Amino acid sequence: MEHHHKTDRVERWLDLPVPAAEVWALIGDFFRLDLWHPGVESSEKVELEGEFYRHVRAKGGATFLEKLEAQDDRLQRYSIAESGLPVENYLATLTCFDREEPGAEGCRVYWSASFDSDHPEADEIIAGIFESGLRGLRDRFGG
Repeated sequence: MEHHHKTDRVERWLDLPVPAAEVWALIGDFFRLDLWHPGVESSEKVELEGEFYRHVRAKGGATFLEKLEAQDDRLQRYSIAESGLPVENYLATLTCFDREEPGAEGCRVYWSASFDSDHPEADEIIAGIFESGLRGLRDRFGG
């Protein structure tokens, strides 16, 4: 029997009443997810064969090894090398930008991921991780 994975995409965003530079000063260090994500107990930089990863330990004990794929001004793109999540080919982007719509102030934090999974709750699991992190930012910066 063949297994057909479906490709999913999860996206979440949060508008905050502060400049993007202020938020990025906190979330911009890929290797220190523990500084702002309330579900993360520890996060440390690991170098393997010249590539940079973060080893994340979630509260509750789950561990993740995530590879930094690209980093730019206020943008990080990363993949999951190892985790217990029911996903494959996971590629996520975290970015933060000043809002430019008329009358809008502050910034928007945007977090998205695409991945393959045949697990019925994969979208909910990933969305929960994103939502928890964004709630932590809202609690810190208001909004």
